[in-house]
Amino acid sequence: MKIAYITMSWPTPSETFCVRDVKSLIALGNDLSVFGLKPEISKKTKLRENFEVNDIPGGNLSLANYFLGFCLLLLKGKSTFLVTRILLKNLNNPKVLIKSFGLLPSCYYYLNLFKKNNFEVIHLFWGHYPSVLGHLIKINKLPVKLSMFLGAYDMTQKLEISKELTGI
Repeated sequence: MKIAYITMSWPTPSETFCVRDVKSLIALGNDLSVFGLKPEISKKTKLRENFEVNDIPGGNLSLANYFLGFCLLLLKGKSTFLVTRILLKNLNNPKVLIKSFGLLPSCYYYLNLFKKNNFEVIHLFWGHYPSVLGHLIKINKLPVKLSMFLGAYDMTQKLEISKELTGI
């Protein structure tokens, strides 16, 4: 099975459970890539070595690809619905509003990548801000199975966009 795992950043010390999931799924014969939504500022070479994930495809977004995602957002974005939802649901929470809007270029870059790479499953390892990408996948009707992990942190964030994606 061809699977894309979506995290905020890959790898990070807080992703130890994700690393174990990824390694287990690969050991079972799946073709798996991991993608971080945040642009990579510094190389995480030592952490990649410690986690033994150097050979796993994917990685974090480059600044050039973030800019490309911004261009895709402007040129091809079916984002009116999503932007309106983010805005209306978070007017009283500027932190969430800024982070959600800041991730839109990353999400558009990955949406474009996923349209070309025929993943069968796209798994949002975290259910908070990666939900922005989940909504884009649904709005654009990508022919994939979309799954999402909701942990305690996700639940305490109470992001409306996550709740809408899960149907809670």
